[in-house]
Amino acid sequence: MKKNYLFPVFLFLILKTLIFTQEPIQFTNSKNLVSGELKNGLKYYLFKNKKPENRASLNLVVNAGSLLETDEQQGLAHFLEHMAFNGTTKYKKNDLVKYLQSLGLSFGGDLNAYTSFSETVYELQVPTTNTDLKAGLEVLREWSSEITLDPKDVETEKNIIIEEWRLRQGINQRVGDLQRKILYGDSWYSKRFPIGFPETINNANSKKLKDYYKKWYQPKNMSVVAVGDFDIKEVENLIVENFSSLKNTDSDLPKNFDIKLSTHNSVTIFTDPELTTTNFNIMWKENISPLNNSLSYEKFLAKTLLNSILNTRFSILSKAKDAPFVYSSIYNVPLNKETGIYAVSSLIKENDLDSSITDIINNIKSVSLNGVSDEELSNEKLNLINNLKTLVNNKDSIVNDNYAQAIRNFILNNDSFIESDEELSLTENYMKNITSDSLKEICTHLLQSNYDVFITSRDNLKDSLPTEESIITLIDKLSNQKEVNISNNNFNLKLA
Repeated sequence: MKKNYLFPVFLFLILKTLIFTQEPIQFTNSKNLVSGELKNGLKYYLFKNKKPENRASLNLVVNAGSLLETDEQQGLAHFLEHMAFNGTTKYKKNDLVKYLQSLGLSFGGDLNAYTSFSETVYELQVPTTNTDLKAGLEVLREWSSEITLDPKDVETEKNIIIEEWRLRQGINQRVGDLQRKILYGDSWYSKRFPIGFPETINNANSKKLKDYYKKWYQPKNMSVVAVGDFDIKEVENLIVENFSSLKNTDSDLPKNFDIKLSTHNSVTIFTDPELTTTNFNIMWKENISPLNNSLSYEKFLAKTLLNSILNTRFSILSKAKDAPFVYSSIYNVPLNKETGIYAVSSLIKENDLDSSITDIINNIKSVSLNGVSDEELSNEKLNLINNLKTLVNNKDSIVNDNYAQAIRNFILNNDSFIESDEELSLTENYMKNITSDSLKEICTHLLQSNYDVFITSRDNLKDSLPTEESIITLIDKLSNQKEVNISNNNFNLKLA
């Protein structure tokens, strides 16, 4: 009888097609999140929560920040945020201050609001009586369209913002600014730090602020977030009452600004008399996706588990007598919606930079070649599940601000808004798919990607630090080695 070899081939092709064409499962937001959109395009998101009792967190989220500034407007998105606390059409400055203080808030532009590259957010914590909810939403409405920008107040506020800029010019800010320039490269982000520059702040006037305000503070660019111990319908009616009359006066929509992945390996060494330690950072830029479907969530879980395992290894290594670093930590964070970084940061013992780099890259390389032990992976899965179970068991103690932040992430980054019990269920479901090979794939991808190294150290060590070229040579050699054996018991590094 002639054997039919064709059927297994077809079956293989069908299975392969199913595996590689399966669409990610899109997550739905919590059924307890009530949302809507007014005719003018303003969106609102309401969530009932009882901690703290009889209090509500009210947020005005504006999809506009420093990225939308012109050259002469640099720093004005942040300046405008300050001016919101200097008075509106209905609330003169003193009245506004008194109202905020009556809520138990310390008055200050940055304390109850913030400005970033892509958004400006105003926050209020109010009691949940009808009077206070109405007043709080009325203040948000005033900030959305009625900031007065009195010329005298503008001049007074300049001194406050310049002082804020001056106080930020310490060593931490200088190091942070340099690291951000390395990460953002030639993108618009590196040209639009929210604090701005003294010259553009000093040249600000009421008209320039109004130009930015009227162009970008449009209802179609705004959302209202309310979380608290209130009646949802009551708050929804108050939002409709306060914000329906707003008009869109400009047709422009906020642009998307890209951050490109690194096209080559780079090393930046910065020394300064004010620095007292040596720190090593290696950063890989990567494409990221919103946390709103099965594929992105599974990748998120795999990275979470990998980070936990490597951080445990680094912790054990740091405790050895001959450890070259005081601590090392691996983490991943977003830079914007589409781009993030995977990074390792280390505090280095004196003259042990090469040894630290070797330990760090060898551990990542070991995972890329050999994966991790079943025990490591099982322990970290159990730890993550137990942490989520603790969160679920204490769900009633989660405060309004935590939920408000999660809703803002949903609005600004397209992440799903899910509650802790649903997060636990999703984690238990998708964690089953994560194996040692999943972690191997992440580490292999990292070591095959271009990286940016940023080293900071004391000025008197400048001449003893390795050169940029020697660091690249070392990292590339370690990344390309064929075999690395690391004991899972004591993590002693042994190159084969």
